[in-house]
Amino acid sequence: MSGLDEKRLTHLFTTPVLLHHWSAGDLNSALKDVVLERERTDRGVDYSNVGGWHSTADFEDWSGEPGKRLVEMVGAQVNRATAEYYRAYQGKGGLLWRITLWANINRAGQFNRNHIHPGATWSGVYYVDEGDAPPAETPEAGMLVLHHPNVAASFGFFPDISPTTHAITPRAGLMVVFPATLAHEVRPYLGQRPRISIAFNAKIETDPAKIARVTRRPPG
Repeated sequence: MSGLDEKRLTHLFTTPVLLHHWSAGDLNSALKDVVLERERTDRGVDYSNVGGWHSTADFEDWSGEPGKRLVEMVGAQVNRATAEYYRAYQGKGGLLWRITLWANINRAGQFNRNHIHPGATWSGVYYVDEGDAPPAETPEAGMLVLHHPNVAASFGFFPDISPTTHAITPRAGLMVVFPATLAHEVRPYLGQRPRISIAFNAKIETDPAKIARVTRRPPG
C-alpha cells in the first residue's frame, strides 16, 4: 500500500516540555537567602524583564554550595529531557553541558516580555519561592506562559484541541525544561511576597576542556 492508502495519522513538530518537582525545602531556603542578599549588593541587568531584578549570569560564582547543588539538579533534568525526547541518547550516559544560570525576583506589577533564548539547546526555570497566589479575577498573574511554536496556530480550526499558549503555575521546587527556541513570557505578578526563580540555559558542549567555562551574558 502507498502512504496515502495506509490512512495513518502522524503528529509532527511536537514540542517537549519537562516538569519535575523537587522536594528541596532546605535548598530553597538557602537559595532564597543567597538571592535576596545578592539583590541588596548588585543592581542586576535588564533583558526581558520589565521591572524586577535580573542577576548577571554568574550565578555559580556567588551562590556557593546551594548554587552548586542546583546546577547538578539542572544537569540531571536536562539529561533526562534529552534522553526522553531523543532516543538515540538513551544508554549513553550523561552529556556534557555548558550551563548558564541567573536569578530573578519579581514584585507586584513586574513581568517578563515574550522572548526566546537563541544559541542554547534547552532553557528552563527553577522556582525557589512562588510568591503569593494570583487573584481570582486574574488567574494567570505571574504564570510562565509558553507559546505555540507555529505562529499561525491561532488561525486553526481546532483551538480547543491545540491551544496557542500553555500557562504553568509557579510552585516552589518546580523545575521546567523546554527547548530554548520556544517563545515564552511571564505574566505580571500581583503578589506581595517576592517571587524568586532561577532561570537557566544548557548548551551541548563537545569539548570537555570548555565545560567549566560559563557564558556570562544571559540571552533573555
